[in-house]
Amino acid sequence: MGRSSPFRATIIAPGSFISVISFGGIAQTAGTITADSVTLFASGAIAQTGGNITATNLYATTTADSGGTISLTSATNAIQNVTLSTFDSSFGSPVPADITFVDSIGFTIVPQSGPETGIVTAGTATLQGEAQ
Repeated sequence: MGRSSPFRATIIAPGSFISVISFGGIAQTAGTITADSVTLFASGAIAQTGGNITATNLYATTTADSGGTISLTSATNAIQNVTLSTFDSSFGSPVPADITFVDSIGFTIVPQSGPETGIVTAGTATLQGEAQ
């Protein structure tokens, strides 16, 4: 498994999309990501220890046989629609990897085509958001 790919910069692309793909993990440690759609895809964990994400759509997926957790916990995340999934490396089965998501504006769980049916994990999913 590769190393984590940290990013600290502010990335703003309103009306556009941003994709971050890593053959290890992804770690947002500072900065703001702003776009219409944000895609995070990692073969390790996805973690947010600083910064925030502002987007209409967020797609976060991990593919790790040992379980790639998703932890997006900034109290200032502002995301309208989310799809969060933890799969094995073949993208065939959910794995016991926890998903933790915090949002400041309220959100809708949105299924995608294929196995990404909204919130997918064999672990625990903890979701927190303000009422819309």
